[in-house]
Amino acid sequence: MKTASPFTPIAALSGGNQQKVIVARELDQNPRLLLAAQPTRGVDVGAIAFIHQRLIEARDASKAVLLISADLEEILSISDRIAVF
Repeated sequence: MKTASPFTPIAALSGGNQQKVIVARELDQNPRLLLAAQPTRGVDVGAIAFIHQRLIEARDASKAVLLISADLEEILSISDRIAVF
């Protein structure tokens, strides 16, 4: 993500870049439980891979990750367990 300045307001970013900022902010908090609802909606392919990798790293670090997604391919590719409601 490139902006004119590090002081660019988040509201001035595209929707996909806003999504990346939110994901980065939440992962930076080092949560014990991460609720990821549609974490890759609206972001580019490179960002999707980055987000998936970070979710897997959180899982590998013994964090609980709850992924909520309408993208079946996403669910099947990174989930250990699947529940359908």
